[in-house]
Amino acid sequence: KNNVISCTGGTLFEIAYAQNCVDDFFSSAKDYGFDSVEISDGVVDIPFNDKIRMIKKAKKLGFIVFSEVGKKDSIEDQHLLLEDRIDQIRAELDAGAFKVVLEARENGSQGIYDDSGEVIPGLLDALINEFGLESLIFEAPLVSQQTWLISNLGNTVNLGNINPLDALSTETLRTGFRAGKTRQ
Repeated sequence: KNNVISCTGGTLFEIAYAQNCVDDFFSSAKDYGFDSVEISDGVVDIPFNDKIRMIKKAKKLGFIVFSEVGKKDSIEDQHLLLEDRIDQIRAELDAGAFKVVLEARENGSQGIYDDSGEVIPGLLDALINEFGLESLIFEAPLVSQQTWLISNLGNTVNLGNINPLDALSTETLRTGFRAGKTRQ
């Protein structure tokens, strides 16, 4: 009743894919009342055509679909060029993904971040120019990343991978009750 979307997360999907039981995964997700699923390939090697097919299938089954671009392994993730990320995001949105999550890992040192966890502005700007803010969710596990993204992109930026202990401070920054310049 509060419009909270429940999502399985990508790890469960990847396990189901690896065990060749995706249909059971989708069925169980429905049975347990999940509104959405995340289709990712951060750990399990999934051919891109299969990933697109799974996004379309989940959408057809009535799920809100979140997909994820990026790899959990930092070496693999570094091999994803900007053009690769753009092509993948576009294809996943075209296949029916509601939003695309940009992988950063728990240490926040890949994807749109450098090895020290700092935002790579050129990469971020290119993605935003291509897709806007509404279609993207930026994993931001570090408080400094949350602060930077909200301060520079505005208080409606989609953030993910927030430690539950940081949720309140992140929201107070969003609303302007905590230091940081935000754009409305």
